[in-house]
Amino acid sequence: MGRTIQAESHTGELPALWIWEFSGNTYEFWDQPEPISVPLIRKDGRRTNQLKTADFLVLQDDYVGWVECKPRAWLEEQLREGNANFHLDENGLWHYLPGELAAKVFGMGYVVRLAEDNNPILVDNLSFLDDYLVDDAPEVPSEAKLRLLDLVAEPGWILLEDLLNTPDVIADHLYLLIARRELHVELEDARLAEPSRTYVYKDSVSVDVHRALLQNRSTTGTPDLSIVDLTPGANIVWDGRLFKILNDGATGFFLETEDHRAINVPRESLIRLIGEGKILADPAAPSAREARSAERMRRASESERRRAVVRHQALFPSDGAGPSAVPQRTLTWWRHLFRRGEEIYGNGFVGLLPDIHMRGNRTPKLPDATREIMVEVIRAQYMTAEAKAPKVVWGIVRNRCEAAGTIAPSESAIKREIRRLFTQEEIVKARHGAKAAYQVEPIYWWLDLDTPRHGQRPFEIAHLDHTEADLQLVDSRYGRQTRRCWVSALIDANTRKVLSTYVTFDSPSYRSCMMILRECVRRHGRVPDTIVVDGGGDFQSVYFDQLLAFLSVKKKNRPKSKARHGTLVERLFKRINEDFLHQLRGNNKALQKPRSMSRSHDPRERAVWTLERFVERFNEYLDGVYAKQVNETLGVSPDEAFEVGMRNFGERLHRRIAYDAAFKMCCLPSTQTGVARVRPGAYVRIHNIPYQAPELTAAGIVGTDVRVRYDPFNAGVAYAYVQSGWVEMRSPYYAVFSRYSEREIQAATEEIRERFGERYRNRAINAQMLAKFLSEVDQQERLMGAELECEQVPAAPKQTALEPPIPVIQVIPASMVEEGADAFEHLEIVEYGDIE
Repeated sequence: MGRTIQAESHTGELPALWIWEFSGNTYEFWDQPEPISVPLIRKDGRRTNQLKTADFLVLQDDYVGWVECKPRAWLEEQLREGNANFHLDENGLWHYLPGELAAKVFGMGYVVRLAEDNNPILVDNLSFLDDYLVDDAPEVPSEAKLRLLDLVAEPGWILLEDLLNTPDVIADHLYLLIARRELHVELEDARLAEPSRTYVYKDSVSVDVHRALLQNRSTTGTPDLSIVDLTPGANIVWDGRLFKILNDGATGFFLETEDHRAINVPRESLIRLIGEGKILADPAAPSAREARSAERMRRASESERRRAVVRHQALFPSDGAGPSAVPQRTLTWWRHLFRRGEEIYGNGFVGLLPDIHMRGNRTPKLPDATREIMVEVIRAQYMTAEAKAPKVVWGIVRNRCEAAGTIAPSESAIKREIRRLFTQEEIVKARHGAKAAYQVEPIYWWLDLDTPRHGQRPFEIAHLDHTEADLQLVDSRYGRQTRRCWVSALIDANTRKVLSTYVTFDSPSYRSCMMILRECVRRHGRVPDTIVVDGGGDFQSVYFDQLLAFLSVKKKNRPKSKARHGTLVERLFKRINEDFLHQLRGNNKALQKPRSMSRSHDPRERAVWTLERFVERFNEYLDGVYAKQVNETLGVSPDEAFEVGMRNFGERLHRRIAYDAAFKMCCLPSTQTGVARVRPGAYVRIHNIPYQAPELTAAGIVGTDVRVRYDPFNAGVAYAYVQSGWVEMRSPYYAVFSRYSEREIQAATEEIRERFGERYRNRAINAQMLAKFLSEVDQQERLMGAELECEQVPAAPKQTALEPPIPVIQVIPASMVEEGADAFEHLEIVEYGDIE
């Protein structure tokens, strides 16, 4: 649609966006449309109008209106809490009544869309084919196209894996034909990322023929019973049509038709239809015998399995074995169990398993009244933020039971009931909060029921994060200690390959994020489809979001306080520290225990690595060591996994991004304000480095603010928007950098910016030293001025006998009187003689 659309949920909203984006009957859809006034029903039953912002506004052939994406669990919770605004009808459809009333005024609709309404396999395939569904996708060469069509035409279908392994078959050509429907794949049922289980057909007729052959495959042995599975998620056949069990309710079953409509069938009617033979089991479901056998083996204990082995050896003794000591009557009974096992489970050995686990009286010993009191007190007293001890809860239960005249349980019975009612996660969440419960929350190995959490191919999902290098660096020019540098890494989630890195002295910001995308394009010519980031402010910048939108990259934010969502990139940083940084001279391990550190082992005194040399060796480690070591999770090295993934899932050469001047301009960051002042002399300062261009000398430019962008990789050039165009500006380092490679220029640029930054960081210290010195000079000047004034005072005139001399009182400046000195030492004493 040519727009950037936001989705708040990757299980509900994002799949809907994928389906609408590639749906033929959808024209437009918009996220967070203008709010509308809806008549809400409050909890007290009163009605009030309130502005409501729906999730999406959708324009389709058969529907125009608002869409609200909600999970089923949240809607059911609203019903339990008595929210009258949501309603579940008899067909299993959810309604937002205030929204429907408000939309009716405009002649539009308002629907509630569940996560179950999105086919996860279809969504995954659309995401997989995204690069091949664009308008500018190239044409498949005619020879390659004819060869692929011939490979599929002879049998009518072929496994995708076999097709990819055929010599001279290029994966990009194959996926282009599938995207254009010249080759047929059941995108709603088969996953392209699983080539060993996905068939490619020449047309839709071949699909029907292949299905019929699979469903009517002959079986040997005795006829098997057909069991109708009514558990949620299972399929049944009714009147030749396939239905899926959505929910097993108290009064009926919710079924989903093949066209994804929900219907409600009363329980009595469904049981009657099964009894009449009108509802049958799913023919594509696993064998009923196999299912029963697997379930019985799953429940068998180790003791039961050992006893079954003894029985089997007694029935079928090995050659040379002596006579059996087992009575003949017992052997006859075991043979009966073996034959029964063959009929029920399809395997006689399973029939020999004893039912030890079914022995004993499992009827609850406590009366129902006691159990009701236990459940009520546990919910009201134990599962609260006060976190009362089980002993206290037991005492409350005993008091309640004595008051009710029923048997009181033991303390161990209370603890067993708590474990039976709640999981460990539910207990910790209720008693200690969500953050504490996160530590015991089960690890989700999949994003949803069908999509792996780390993607299924290279460049599908990548993680981006920053860390401060655990290493002290020095300046290459003077050898002085510099700041620790920051390392930004973009790692491919599926193959664990590091796609790009960026090392800088600057703290993490949107500039680092833009530069790492630029480096990824320089190295690979493309960027990941989805980038996962945390909630840091450096990832929430408008500049970064604009660049992602320009590159058609989706950004996903990791949930707050959910540390496991970032384990992939955090483990990478940990491995970099352990395998590389902590083995270098000047690493910070000694600083972790400063009290026991000697001066001779202070990494700040032992630092020898410059930024340029560190970056060079760091990239050699990532490309030559890390990428070639076997990953424990993958079983192969990241390079091998990346190579296989690119070969099987297509290199997508038509989506390559040119690393040209236009792309670089999109990646260049600006200053904090976005502008710089043109100073007298026709130059600007960016990060304290002067830049000049002839265009800045034009009339009316000096003294104005112009928009600027600078290149973090090259301190020799920057750009200014002057007279309706971007012009290149050059710094004094331009001529020097013209002789170096881009990597060398990048390292030198970081040191120059660090040097200038250090000068301005020391500015406050220098100002204090200067102020102290000038204060001493000022005192000396005042003293010198006072002495000069004393020398210029005229001498007193001579006095006659009739006129006694008038004493001259000399005023001494306070600045000339030092602390502790005699204040009268400069006064002249006049002798008057005796007074008669």
